[in-house]
Formats: sequence, C-alpha cells, structure tokens
Amino acid sequence: MTYRQTLLYILSAMNKQDIGVRFQPIVSTFQNQTIWSYEALMWWPDAIDKGYHTEQIIELIEAHQLTFDFDLYIFECVLKQLTHWQLTGQSTPRISINLCPDSIANSNFIPAAHRLLAQYANIQPQWLSFELTERVSWRNYQIMQHNLTAVKNLGIRIGIDDFMTGYANFSTLIDDTVDYLKIDRSVIAQIENSENTRIFLSGFLELAKRLGKAVVAEGVENNQQFNFLQQCGYRKYQGYYFAKPLLADEVWEFTHFWDQQDHDLSLLNQVHLHSNVMQGYLN
Repeated sequence: MTYRQTLLYILSAMNKQDIGVRFQPIVSTFQNQTIWSYEALMWWPDAIDKGYHTEQIIELIEAHQLTFDFDLYIFECVLKQLTHWQLTGQSTPRISINLCPDSIANSNFIPAAHRLLAQYANIQPQWLSFELTERVSWRNYQIMQHNLTAVKNLGIRIGIDDFMTGYANFSTLIDDTVDYLKIDRSVIAQIENSENTRIFLSGFLELAKRLGKAVVAEGVENNQQFNFLQQCGYRKYQGYYFAKPLLADEVWEFTHFWDQQDHDLSLLNQVHLHSNVMQGYLN
C-alpha cells in the first residue's frame, strides 16, 4: 500500500470498529492469589489476513502519527468490554492498556481520559493500568510526569512495558509514579543461554522490591525459564507458557480455571502439562 492508502486503511478500520482487543493474563503464583491483570492487546483480523503482523501494524500507526487517537480507541474498547462484563454479571478483572509515551505527553490526554471515564462512569479507575512502552523516545518528559501524576490521582496504576529495551533507563526505577515494571521478553529469552542474564535477574528483583516496584516477567515460554524465575523469587508472569491472548468470552473461564488450581509450585507443572483445559488456552 502507498502511504495514503495505509493511512486511510487504518482510519477506516478505527471508524468501523474493525480493530478489537484480546486479553493475555498476567498470573500470580503467590499462595491464594489469582490473575493479577489482563493486558489488552490489539486484534485486527483483516490486517493479519493481509499479511501484516501486529508489530508492523503498530509501527504503521506510529509512523503515521496516529498513536494518540489509536491509544484512546483501545482505551474505549477496554471500557466497553469492562462494562459488558459488569452488565452480564461477570467478574471485572484489572486490565492493562498500552500507551505510547507521546500519547501520555499530549496536552489533550488527561481531558480525554476524564471524558471517557465519565462516559463509562460504572467503571472504577482502580480496575485499570496504563503501561508505557519504552521502544520510542520519551519526549516532553516534564509534561509526561505531570500527566502521569494526574493519572495516578485518578487511581489508575502505572507500569513500564518492555523494560530494559529501547529507550528504557533505570530512572524509571526511582520514579514515584511507576508502580510496576515488565521485564521484556527479549531478556527472558536469554535465561537458558546467558549466565550474565541469570546473574542480573537473580539480583534485580530485590532491588525493585526495595524501591517499591512490582515486577512482571514477560514472555515466559517454557518450563526452564519459569523454574529459574520462580527460584529467584519472581511471582508475576505473562507468556505463552501460561496462556495465549484470549478472546473476551474466554477471560472469565480462564480466570475461574486459574482460581481452582493449587498454586503449590510442586503441582503447577503437572497442571500445565496434563490439564486439557490449560492446553486449550495455549493452542
């Protein structure tokens, strides 16, 4: 497609609400704890059928400077879904929404967030988290800090996605507005082959805890990675080892399934390997 065709294609899809979301769980293995959150991930079947990968689509949105409109679009998709779950008597899990730093630094972001939360007034801000991606530069940092403080005052939790990649830096560790960090999947993927990675991960969690940050290990895909992280003390995980991104109709079922599991880690691997239900969420 040409630049103009691609731009019109994206705008048309948003206008027709052809772009939806799927939800990938962030699980907790603390005793007596359940799903920590679900991350809302863009789902655009028509674009995928045309050969676009999700990362390519996001890059197109960023290249066409549509991130602000797109982030608000996904925010509203999540609010609509939470409202649907609430009206149908289903539990309403915490949902994490990815935001580009440029969106949060936009002077119109806080008024837009207030407008959407007023429109969906039955949704509690405490059910939401905003995750800032670190693959693009954090421009207008002072405006970002002001807006992040306003978001925190609403009761919305703040996370840093893709930590240790791109434009990530350790200043986020000492940023009081940040509640949690998600260690990027590219780091987790090196656990089996890099001694330095294992050394770093084994010590990083304690530092983050002392600074008041929760830590999520993102992109956990196999038993070896999970066992190492568990031994280091990590208790929050996301990745295909636990579940693929789920349709909205699958979220309650998976939450119920996870609630029923014995989180004794000596049994969790058996649950993972032998449960037909679990396999259904992985395939």
